[in-house]
Amino acid sequence: MPDGQPNTIKVLSVDGGGIRGIIPAVLLGEIQKRLSKELCQTFDLIAGTSTGGIIALGLGTLCNNGKPYTPDQLLNLYLQNGSAIFQKSWLTPLRQLLFPKYSVDGLQKTLTRFFQSTEFCTAQTPLLISSYNLQKQMPFFFKSHLIAARPDYNWKVVDIARATSAAPTFFPPFHLVRGADDYALVDGGVFVNNPSMAAFVEARLLYPDRLQVSGLPLAAGQMDNVSPDNLVTLQTLAKNYLAANSSQFDQVCAELKPGRGSNMPGIGRPAGGQ
Repeated sequence: MPDGQPNTIKVLSVDGGGIRGIIPAVLLGEIQKRLSKELCQTFDLIAGTSTGGIIALGLGTLCNNGKPYTPDQLLNLYLQNGSAIFQKSWLTPLRQLLFPKYSVDGLQKTLTRFFQSTEFCTAQTPLLISSYNLQKQMPFFFKSHLIAARPDYNWKVVDIARATSAAPTFFPPFHLVRGADDYALVDGGVFVNNPSMAAFVEARLLYPDRLQVSGLPLAAGQMDNVSPDNLVTLQTLAKNYLAANSSQFDQVCAELKPGRGSNMPGIGRPAGGQ
């Protein structure tokens, strides 16, 4: 950048939406292909809520044998494990009268296999993952860039993923312990399903329009519809959106091509929690 010209901060914000995480995974896969670089090398801040939090953690931490996952690998997470996460049976309608709709077993096993023992301090760019503390009725944010000053804000990535995706009525809360504190955490979508404003506040810069796929069919809009037809529908919707907005994607990718703009100390090395 020429002297006196401010750096441009690039922020990625990924919504919640259960199995609809297929859509941002497809769109981000196209962006990464056009940039030919990992997205954690492109964005100065990655924010996510619920399924978007899982995507943000997959893109931003060293959870894939010492490197981040690609968007295509995250897409496969949904395609291969959606039916195990949202496992329905004839008891499901009865279960949800008294308990969360789904057992947490499928979600927990999937997240554990996917993130293994990775810690939040392996974040390769600042990450902002939202959750909600039922006990205090307050938002709870995991912020990777706080770990350097507060090592006790570092947690296992699998625990953060479980907390941000614990959608009320779908899954039970996740209890996160830090010292004497015990947090009952649920899906951040309770208060911020679209985390772009939280990302805006965190980045302290204006956040431009988000890429948004509109006109979802009723069935495709259900966060737990993991039928084979719907998995295909969600991928088709994302690919059709890409085809219809190719020039917009070209412009976005051209702006992203230079990579991160921040010169903040610590950016570009593992950082880290709330």
